[in-house]
Amino acid sequence: MEVFWHMDEHLQNIEIYLQNGGNPKIADRYRIPTLENRAKIAYLLSNLPQRTKNITQEIKPKLEISEEKIIPEEKKETEKPKFLGLITQYPVQLHSAYSECFSLWISICSLKLKLNAVAPDDEELAYEFQTDMLRNIHRFDRLKSALEHYNQYKEVLATESARDFSKMTPLDLDKERRNLSSAICKRKQTISKKEKELPEKSSPLYHKRLEALNKKKRELEELILDEEKIIEILNSK
Repeated sequence: MEVFWHMDEHLQNIEIYLQNGGNPKIADRYRIPTLENRAKIAYLLSNLPQRTKNITQEIKPKLEISEEKIIPEEKKETEKPKFLGLITQYPVQLHSAYSECFSLWISICSLKLKLNAVAPDDEELAYEFQTDMLRNIHRFDRLKSALEHYNQYKEVLATESARDFSKMTPLDLDKERRNLSSAICKRKQTISKKEKELPEKSSPLYHKRLEALNKKKRELEELILDEEKIIEILNSK
């Protein structure tokens, strides 16, 4: 059974899941279209009986990973998915992000196939593949957002933390992580407020306020990358 992975079709996936005997309580639990919830519903659909044919499989945006549509990697060495566009449309600063985004796409496709092949009773291996897949989706989504941001605003967002935490103790790292978490929450609230206050494009204040909004988004991205880097360091200790 193929499934929809595109964000705006998540609810359709849930409807298909319910029509094919899915648990309504589980459907409600994963109704919000986050990456994790989309992945969970897609996984649940892939394990339902083959009762429907009119379903396609996509991942944001239109990342097709159905078994019959995946072309062996050796046959598409120079091909890139359409949603990435051409590397020449991005500045050199984003070329590594572009390449990593493509590599993650291939990895997600591969993990999906491996997950489909796991025996129903091998929950440990299935969980391992799901965890790796969600981790890759999270990174893929961040890189893809940076590429989309450039396409829309022609400015480069950071994709890696530039801070050096190597000299900090675990206690200091945890304290900094908590500070960053608080700052991220406040910055998101500020961005939400500025988005609501953004005037029409015809307004003389539009470009000035848009730049202020994008500046906050750049700062938010840097805070998130710093927090993720600290979490990675703490998990490795």
